[in-house]
Amino acid sequence: MSNGNTNKKLVVLVSITCILAMVSVCFCIYLYISKPKMAFVYNNRILAEYNGVKEGQQLYREKEKTLTATLDTLENEINSLLKNYQNESRQLSDKENMLTESMIKRRQADYFNYKKAIEDKIKEEDTKLTAAVMHQIDSYIAEFGKKNGYTYILGASNEGSLFFANDKEDITDIILEGLNNTYAGK
Repeated sequence: MSNGNTNKKLVVLVSITCILAMVSVCFCIYLYISKPKMAFVYNNRILAEYNGVKEGQQLYREKEKTLTATLDTLENEINSLLKNYQNESRQLSDKENMLTESMIKRRQADYFNYKKAIEDKIKEEDTKLTAAVMHQIDSYIAEFGKKNGYTYILGASNEGSLFFANDKEDITDIILEGLNNTYAGK
């Protein structure tokens, strides 16, 4: 009878071991399947190499140049008025000096008001262009992540947002190629 009990115990032990092995295998499969798919991109490279950013910067520089050209002209006119006034002020009457000084001060005030308006306009243009380009980048990366089954795509920057990542998880080149192709209409 002890031999029969031993066999039963052995069968129970083997059964329990098999069940535990199957549970372990199932758990490992679950962990493998549910493992988040992650990657990262280098933000600085995206901003430096994306053609949409480059074109946006060029448009910004052109608008800034156009808007500041008038400022340069007005500043030169005021400087010329000041120089002429300094040269001629001794020959003018007190009333003419007061009128000329008043006119120059008005022109300077107008210049500074216009300059402030131009600076505000330049900031507004920069903000609009930056927002538009960042929306393009964010939208593309989100769509890329969905299409390719990523759980997370992180951005690595010089500010320490990602201190280390394995280079095989770097998809910056893939993202840049796709962004630039999309931007070019390909």
